[in-house]
Amino acid sequence: MAIRSLETPKRSVDIPQLVYYVRRGRASAVQTKEQYEFIYKVASMYAAKITNLSNDN
Repeated sequence: MAIRSLETPKRSVDIPQLVYYVRRGRASAVQTKEQYEFIYKVASMYAAKITNLSNDN
């Protein structure tokens, strides 16, 4: 979901809102600080990747 959000023209993702949405459907999702940090890390890495690709064109 985060990656799809980053691929829109707006290129942004609201991680807390995303986690809230996921937990509404699956209450046991994203329970630890490490899991939350992982989401931020992956989203950040992907954002950096697509930003570099955009700058190369």
